[in-house]
Amino acid sequence: MLLESLEWALVAPGLVVVATEWGECFLHRPSVLSDGDPFLVPMSEAGAKSTTRSLLDGVVRAGIARPTDVPSDRAPLTPALLVYTLAASYRTTHSTPGMFRIAARRCAALGRRELADFLEHKARHEAGHDRLARRDLLALGLPADRLVEVLKPRTALNLTRHFEASVRAENPIGCLGYTYCLERLAALRGEPEIEAVRRISPPDVDATRFLRVHSSLGSDVAHVEELVDVVSCLPASDRILIAHTAYQTALLMAEHIHLNPATVNDEVSHALRELGVPPLDWLRPCATSERGQASVSSTARASSKSAVPKPSVNQS
Repeated sequence: MLLESLEWALVAPGLVVVATEWGECFLHRPSVLSDGDPFLVPMSEAGAKSTTRSLLDGVVRAGIARPTDVPSDRAPLTPALLVYTLAASYRTTHSTPGMFRIAARRCAALGRRELADFLEHKARHEAGHDRLARRDLLALGLPADRLVEVLKPRTALNLTRHFEASVRAENPIGCLGYTYCLERLAALRGEPEIEAVRRISPPDVDATRFLRVHSSLGSDVAHVEELVDVVSCLPASDRILIAHTAYQTALLMAEHIHLNPATVNDEVSHALRELGVPPLDWLRPCATSERGQASVSSTARASSKSAVPKPSVNQS
């Protein structure tokens, strides 16, 4: 028997994320032998904050845990990975305000004025966040402007393409799934992740500006609640689209969580050589302390926390 209030979305072939009114969610894998599975029929009911939050959290966690073609071990937080992540953060946040403005104009053209206003609000708030990543790179003694042009993290490029595709899709509101995923993961980061960055940074250097803003110490917790408020009031078809986009975004984020440290080191070293920048002492492998090696990447650490509920699996 179904519960009184549920929300669900088919996010991949044979994978449905189902959320309950009690803040729980589970993965449902419909059997190919069963007919009339109710979860293969798109939901049509109105949303509610409790179930919408559970649905979006569930699809993010499912996407992070889904890939089978990436290493099982999470990448340790190393100086090279810090530089790589800051370059990636610069690239994704640099394009965000403009993409939100395009989405706002497209929603306005579709007669969805309230959503257009909300997207304009998002664009204003995200403006300038790329400069935080740039300042962190400068603080590390790196030529930030040239480095972000030469160092092009694959996951960042894939994320920006995914974001733009959702903005330019027939229904641009799916882009809220992209921002929900990134802001939800950011809201899980806190002082332990910030301290891990401090430990592997050069002495007396603050390279945590971007992380502090995009963590539980910044405004992302409030942003997540704001998104839940907005999304829960949307039609079911919009919520399904947003959930699907959030899931696809989480798949891309999983690639970053499971980055191969050797690949990261090679790409950062190649970029520095191309720029004629000598290897900095703190970037050399010998400078990575045992303490630094024990620290996983901030997104990886955050995604393993229980704050985003791990969906249970229903194989029926």
